[in-house]
Amino acid sequence: MTADTASNWARTLAVSDDLAARREAARQLSLHPEEAQVAAIALVTAASDVDESLREWAVSTLEDLGPPSAADLSELLRLADNSSSDIAWWAITLLGRLGPEASDAADLLARRSLDETSPAVRQRAIWALGQLGPAATGQRDTLITLADSEDAQVARLARQALERVPA
Repeated sequence: MTADTASNWARTLAVSDDLAARREAARQLSLHPEEAQVAAIALVTAASDVDESLREWAVSTLEDLGPPSAADLSELLRLADNSSSDIAWWAITLLGRLGPEASDAADLLARRSLDETSPAVRQRAIWALGQLGPAATGQRDTLITLADSEDAQVARLARQALERVPA
């Protein structure tokens, strides 16, 4: 798949009203995850689509997708604050994959890790803070608080994140 073809599939996935075309776009992107980076935002949005087949193709691609483009940072920040837990989880995952390049996400991730009603999104936000490494130094107090959580998974993730975030 060429970069132009991947861009066309990304555009179809993002804006087409034709469900069959959107499914095919997601399927094609899943077959070529190395070129699917251009579709990161459309894939995150599709992860909460009402169509189960489309969601499955999008999630399959996102699972194999490496770090997104740093140019997608502002849109990922917006999506990470989405009320859909599926969209938020995947946006947060991609922010974590960006690592220190997503330093602008530290405050949002800390907030999502403290007051998140979805346990999966909360845990993913904690993980992502750790992926930011030194870029999340300003959030060490949040991670320290979370490391004392009664929720064993939250505490474990926070302790792991603290190992990556210098004092």
